[in-house]
Amino acid sequence: MDPGDLLFLISHELPNKLNPIGLWADLLHTALASHPELADQLGPLSELQRAQQQAALALRRLSLAGKLQFGLYRPSPSSFDLAEAACEAVDRVTPLKPNAGRVHCDVPEVPMLADRGLLTSAMECLLENALNHGRGVDVRLGAQVTSLGEQPAIAITVSDRGPGMLPERLNAMLVASQPTSPSARYRGGIGLYLVQAVAKAMGGTLVAHSSPGQGASFSLRVRTHNVQGL
Repeated sequence: MDPGDLLFLISHELPNKLNPIGLWADLLHTALASHPELADQLGPLSELQRAQQQAALALRRLSLAGKLQFGLYRPSPSSFDLAEAACEAVDRVTPLKPNAGRVHCDVPEVPMLADRGLLTSAMECLLENALNHGRGVDVRLGAQVTSLGEQPAIAITVSDRGPGMLPERLNAMLVASQPTSPSARYRGGIGLYLVQAVAKAMGGTLVAHSSPGQGASFSLRVRTHNVQGL
């Protein structure tokens, strides 16, 4: 089986197996909502719904990362506003993390010419990573105009004030998660791997900073008019 066939199964067959779980959970939620005496059952059912949504999302991310890795996805640039894409990423992630900290979105209106889907997916992954590891602290999503070489760029940063980690450990994780890394020791989630793949596909970079007790920040830098990188 070649990589294309395998990724097709990941992106289509496996999600199709999960869809009935979500459908039945939605039907049960609607039925229970009409019976106040069964209200205590809504919490566990909501957890099941979120678990199904997270599993389906992980499969889509895995498929996208694989397509980028094997050159089976060609980024398609379009014009959009970065602030709108950032709000979309926040709206997708926060319902899946009801017990995590709040997300403060401080992204300016910046005209972009890039693959909106890739950039939004990368922001989702960075936000989810911060909410997962921030242990309930608030997360900030921001952006700052900068440059890559001679070209205008945007640095999209997700930061938290959580427990953080040793810089050596963070650097090792970043190196291992690069799609071109020969390391076989990466044991992180699909999110960071996908962000690295997006950065590579868009001709950008991903940098991170962290210290124990000082939280962490991840910054994705891409061209605002990302044609050369595409």
